[in-house]
Amino acid sequence: KNNEVRMMSSSGGAFSSLAEMVPNQSGVVFGAAYGENLHVHHIGIEKAEDLEKVRRSKYVQSEIGDTFQQVKQHLRNERQVLFVGTPCQIAGLYAFLGKEYDNLLTADLICGGVPSPTVFNEYVESVEKHYKTKLTDINFRDKRHGWENNAVIGISSNNKEYYLKGARNSYFIGYILHVFLRDSCYQCPALGLPRPGDITIADFWGIKRDSFISQNEIDKGISLLMINRIAIKPKIVSDLKERVVLIERQFEEARAANGTMLKSSSKPHNREQFFSDLRILSYETIARKYLRYPLKRRMIQFVKEHFNANLLSKLRRIKQYIAP
Repeated sequence: KNNEVRMMSSSGGAFSSLAEMVPNQSGVVFGAAYGENLHVHHIGIEKAEDLEKVRRSKYVQSEIGDTFQQVKQHLRNERQVLFVGTPCQIAGLYAFLGKEYDNLLTADLICGGVPSPTVFNEYVESVEKHYKTKLTDINFRDKRHGWENNAVIGISSNNKEYYLKGARNSYFIGYILHVFLRDSCYQCPALGLPRPGDITIADFWGIKRDSFISQNEIDKGISLLMINRIAIKPKIVSDLKERVVLIERQFEEARAANGTMLKSSSKPHNREQFFSDLRILSYETIARKYLRYPLKRRMIQFVKEHFNANLLSKLRRIKQYIAP
């Protein structure tokens, strides 16, 4: 319901709404944050004003460090804990704890796989070299052009913004094409149903427009929120209603456009060659060689960005005649 928080979030602000309930109860929220040199790692925060550090999607593997030990200590001290992470991180946390805690709430993400930190570092260095600046933040899901047309924005140490493209950002394309995920992500044992977390949060891609969901609302971002442990549903729904507009939808609608909810990302045939080349070639050369959409998709994206919807529709009807 807070439009400012919603616009700062990657989707509809579901994470922020869950997290805001915890510090107010003298609890701790654990999530992924950028550190020095944009190193992504999990941290625990105890103040609502620090939520910005763990808000928004980071498209790179997050280092857990000693946060599992911190979670256990807080739980033993009877503090409320919210831990948000990928399905494998949530499964790992439960394996580490070895028992259930009533004061622990976990939220897993619908995850397409975690990209290699090495590739991310190479990408960041390439951007910094090109703009002759030092980046302190990257927002892969800036929504100033709408939720479905994300911009990628880099922010320097003097708060200057650099537009790093949206759907045509090379790193983002590599993630979508699954080129540089961890090898284990192509056969992830933590996916499927039942989910490992008490709650699942994600973008509600594919949500159908109706009298409740206008295009204006979609442009602001829509979160998917699934409550996986039925015992917590009454309290979670009651607490969330103060912060979010909750609309119940059919599960099939959520599953239709979130394929990695149930199955792993497919492994590209050129993944090994990509990493082999990465050892000897510059990121710029690698991006030109591997991190581009196929011709069909590039043409449709170009029309989508520069022309009207009718022309886009016509292009889609004839795309089967376009050579791959």
